[in-house]
Amino acid sequence: MAQTYGSYNTGDPAGSRDPWSADDSDEEKTADSFTTDDSASFNSNEQPVPLPTTAASKPHTWKDWSTFTILCFINLLNYIDRYSVSGVLEDVQKFYDIDDAMAGLLQTVFIATFIVISPICGYLGDRYNRKWVMVVGIFIWVAAVFSSTFIPKEAFWAFMLCRSIVGIGEASYAVICPSLIAGEDNDAFEYSTIHSDMFHGVLRSRMLMVFYFAIPVGSGLGYVVSALVAGLTGQWQWGIRVTAIAGVICFILIIVFVEERPRGQMEVRNTDQLAGLKEGYWKDLVALAKNATFVTSTLGYTAVVFVTGTLAWWVPSAIEYAEASNQGLNSTAELGDEGTK
Repeated sequence: MAQTYGSYNTGDPAGSRDPWSADDSDEEKTADSFTTDDSASFNSNEQPVPLPTTAASKPHTWKDWSTFTILCFINLLNYIDRYSVSGVLEDVQKFYDIDDAMAGLLQTVFIATFIVISPICGYLGDRYNRKWVMVVGIFIWVAAVFSSTFIPKEAFWAFMLCRSIVGIGEASYAVICPSLIAGEDNDAFEYSTIHSDMFHGVLRSRMLMVFYFAIPVGSGLGYVVSALVAGLTGQWQWGIRVTAIAGVICFILIIVFVEERPRGQMEVRNTDQLAGLKEGYWKDLVALAKNATFVTSTLGYTAVVFVTGTLAWWVPSAIEYAEASNQGLNSTAELGDEGTK
């Protein structure tokens, strides 16, 4: 009799077939799911073999939760920094005497660097120690942010260069970190030779939800923190510098507490499939390019990010212009004097 997992009938005595995937033969079985032979298995008293629970039953240690907390905090800080410049953009424009086109270029060079470096970091993360790839990236990010706050007003190009380098650090973290959180425990499968990262099953989805929740929260805090700190100190540089200071703390935490974990390759069930992971990088890219779901989802998400990213970058400036217009002022620079009018 074919081995049964839950409501899935594998039909493979060797158990080497993935019960979670579907192919053409599965569709044919679904269409004929109520034939005489199949219905007999539904009417019998035989109880289905429960799904493996080895992964879900493993308790999570304090290292798992502390690592997850650190990774979420760094992700939050990343997005605070990304929009910290936007929170003080008017001050940056006045300091460097640049127009809106050059101000918009600050975010453009950052995104361009992020796009170019992300696949490289993905390649390194698949083949080398992910912790140290992130450590190097965070170091570059902190150094670039901190350096950008000391650029004199005559060297706007240097400030723009530093902001582009920030994209290197963010790419290394944003690409690699989710793989540390979202591993899959394959110990439950007889022919598996690899282990998981941190979280599995439903808990894995929930942890990724919390991790990515840092994107909107961090983006909003970026405006608030940079503008508030700049107002308290009287210098816009401190509005940006504060994230670099917090980044030093993250840099230390990730070195001390975060560990490289055994890789839980998704959907891998046996050594034959694992050997296929050692294909060339270009073959990986070709395979992704042929994946219609991946391509269309990426294009759709790119369109969304283009619109929301542009809106997020210019909203603080747009609000200042609107407020100045409502008050009948000739410049947003006069907004600070409204209390004396």
